[in-house]
Amino acid sequence: TATLGYDHTFIFGSGASFVPRAELRYTGGYYLSQMAQTEIDSGEKPYNYQDSYVVANIGATLTSPDGKYSFSGYIRNLFDAEYKTGVTLSSTSIFNDEGEPQIGVSPGAPSIFGLMFNVKF
Repeated sequence: TATLGYDHTFIFGSGASFVPRAELRYTGGYYLSQMAQTEIDSGEKPYNYQDSYVVANIGATLTSPDGKYSFSGYIRNLFDAEYKTGVTLSSTSIFNDEGEPQIGVSPGAPSIFGLMFNVKF
């Protein structure tokens, strides 16, 4: 896994600040879990492998001159990369009607955006 990130604080004449952020995270291919020989024999190995993928995140924060108020926005997984975070394999070799093994795959988070408004007391 490798991450490349950038953020910079811009301070305006009024004292307000603006901080943009960007991040790219590369994850190389890997197996999600260890497998028993029965799982390999039943054809579950390809489902257990996650190819390499890249996730991009961006965001920005604008803060008032006195620091009391701030407004932030973000987008995570900007390009909606599809990846697996987990897999449930069947060591008992349960098959569906087509003869394929029954496997549960947990997908990674889709593209998400959000806005936040903060007040310091």
